Amino acid sequence: MGTVNVFNPIGRVAAFGGDVHQIGERLGVLTGKTIGFIDAMKPNADRFLKEIEEILRSGHSLRETHTVRKNLTPNMAIAHELDPSVEGAIVAWGD
Repeated sequence: MGTVNVFNPIGRVAAFGGDVHQIGERLGVLTGKTIGFIDAMKPNADRFLKEIEEILRSGHSLRETHTVRKNLTPNMAIAHELDPSVEGAIVAWGD
């Protein structure tokens, strides 16, 4: 049987010595926010992001959304291609 790695999505890491640090600023509520979606070319990533977008739109009053899709290689960074009004991003990345 193989090993399964589970990553904690809340954005906190335990530093050396046991202190817990926040990785980055969080948005808090999503109401009125502009959210970006980054499609990293993985199989069905576009479908996954559309589902997440629908869930967020139905449960929160998002201002708007923007989506960008990699078109060359999954290793290429494209977050800079999101509209400058984007306040938070969701990336469909992984295997």
